[in-house]
Amino acid sequence: FTRQTGAPAGASLHLEGGVPGQVEETGCPEGTTICVRDLFYNTPARMKFMKKDSAEGAAVSGIVQHLALSHPEVSFKLLRDGAEVLHTPGDGKLLSAVYAAMGRDFALGLEEVRGCGGDVQVAGYVTRPLNGHGTRGRQLFFVNGRFVKSQLLSAALEEAYRNRLLKGKFPGCVLHLTLPEDRVDVNVHPAKTVVKFVSDKTAFDAVYYTVMDALDAAARPKAPACGTAGGKTGPDHGGAGRGPGGGQALYRAHRPPRRQLSHYPARPKAGAGAGAGTGDGIPAGAGDSGAAA
Repeated sequence: FTRQTGAPAGASLHLEGGVPGQVEETGCPEGTTICVRDLFYNTPARMKFMKKDSAEGAAVSGIVQHLALSHPEVSFKLLRDGAEVLHTPGDGKLLSAVYAAMGRDFALGLEEVRGCGGDVQVAGYVTRPLNGHGTRGRQLFFVNGRFVKSQLLSAALEEAYRNRLLKGKFPGCVLHLTLPEDRVDVNVHPAKTVVKFVSDKTAFDAVYYTVMDALDAAARPKAPACGTAGGKTGPDHGGAGRGPGGGQALYRAHRPPRRQLSHYPARPKAGAGAGAGTGDGIPAGAGDSGAAA
């Protein structure tokens, strides 16, 4: 079933055994709905080569997930045995599609990346270094809107994370690469999931430098608020906030210099009498608090 936005009615098409029937006008919600039933009714021999229902269902979910991430402007809903497995909002935001398709925990641990190298533009999200994964299963690359599996792009991504991840951990990503169609060959694999770039180095560098710049920017300390850089802006009073070049340095600059020892009267020599003076008219012991009494 399919119906365009604003159309008064939709259309339905029924296929049986691969033979399409007539297109008929019908009432249906906006969008496209595809129902699959009795997939191997006329080829029972192929059923023997199928895996368990859970494995086949996961494969179908993966395909719909890739479609949803490659087209965030389209809302996808997947129902399996009457239960909703996937539902993306279709608001055109890639992060919203990632949140719905790959889960909340994965989406909250992402950093946005955006850049270009030559005629290759890179945009999407990568995981933070502390959110590494045990496998490469969450490295998703899309070239001109097509999901691809590429060891080249995976190597570029992991090279950007060198010395940032724990041992045995791999980064995750959802990256979209956009480049002219004549710069990439999609007819390499029957499933169209493997592509060949005209310039492997250009594609590698675009992903590597875009991701590395984003990670460096995220790790760079944020500039403090105005008036608080380097500690206090006035003389230091012994409180918190001292820093290099801050209040402690200002305090040292403004406090009066210490008087030298030469400015004080000389101490009496050993063996001098109690009534002896210091030479400056000050009796010895006059400064003691109890001597005058």
